[in-house]
Amino acid sequence: MWVPFYNRNVLNKELARSSFSWEAIRWWEAAKVYIADERRAHHDESLYSESEAFAKAMQKYEPPLSRADVKDFLAEEKTLETEKPYTFTQSAHAKKNAASI
Repeated sequence: MWVPFYNRNVLNKELARSSFSWEAIRWWEAAKVYIADERRAHHDESLYSESEAFAKAMQKYEPPLSRADVKDFLAEEKTLETEKPYTFTQSAHAKKNAASI
């Protein structure tokens, strides 16, 4: 979502690096095989190209990741809880008022 803003120099480079580089690099490394398969399947090397450019730009600031690093990252991501979508619930007072209208 924010990658095009970075690539078009709309987003502050230092802010982007400090805020997003850690995750971007790890997700890119984790998804490389999938993305290569998608590019081949769709005959389109440009798929995910903005994400690739961002990840490559961010890799300048970190040492290369090992397979174990990526595996550990994905294992940690798997333990994260999914945020429940926001749902509007009416209070008892609001329900009473709505019923009287």
